[in-house]
Amino acid sequence: MNTFPEGSITYSVESELLNIRLLSICPPEAQRPYFQEGFLVGSFPAYRMQRRPNLDIGVRLIAKFELNSLNFWDKNFHAIPVDALFPEGDKLQDICLELKSEYGL
Repeated sequence: MNTFPEGSITYSVESELLNIRLLSICPPEAQRPYFQEGFLVGSFPAYRMQRRPNLDIGVRLIAKFELNSLNFWDKNFHAIPVDALFPEGDKLQDICLELKSEYGL
């Protein structure tokens, strides 16, 4: 896939991967994408995975990183406050909790 996302939606024909910038698709009530960049990544088109499961994004994970928050932040680089990431009365949190409950997650 292209190393750098281009615009709101990036699609790699060669890799059959779709990359969507969260800020571009979230409703204005979603505050977190304004504080923390995020992307939706998936295989596309989905019907091809039936014939070529090696193109499934779930089996192409290269690395997963875990940052130690005690050593990551310093006086010049501060963490985003929890109340900014998870604001009171967040409509999207309600939607996510409803989906989580509906699908037993």
